Amino acid sequence: CWKCLELGKYEQAQEELRRTRSVIETDIQQITEAFRRFDKDGSGFLEAAECRHMCAYLGWGSEEWSLMDKDKDSKISLLEFQNFVGRMGGIRQLFEQRRLRISTSRKDVC
Repeated sequence: CWKCLELGKYEQAQEELRRTRSVIETDIQQITEAFRRFDKDGSGFLEAAECRHMCAYLGWGSEEWSLMDKDKDSKISLLEFQNFVGRMGGIRQLFEQRRLRISTSRKDVC
C-alpha cells in the first residue's frame, strides 16, 4: 500500500486498503461470533466457568486467561478477547493454534 502511494499508484493503493479493511472487518465479526458462543448467559463477559470452558476448548490454561484479563476483574470482555486474539495474529491463527495443539496431543490417533 505504501509502495503504491510512493509510486503514485493511488487507485491500486485504495484497492489494497479496501481489501485490508475487509479482512479486518471479517476478522472482527468472527472474533465476536466466537466470543458469543462462549458467552452462554449473554452477559457480554466471559465469567470464570465460561472462561474455563473456552480455555479448555482452545487448549489453553490459566496463563492465557490471565493475559486476556487486562483489568484483572476475573472476567473477559469482548474488547479484551478481541485485543488478545489480535495480538495472536487474528482468528485464523487462533484456530490454527488450536488445531496444532489437538494434533500434537493426539499422536496416537491416525
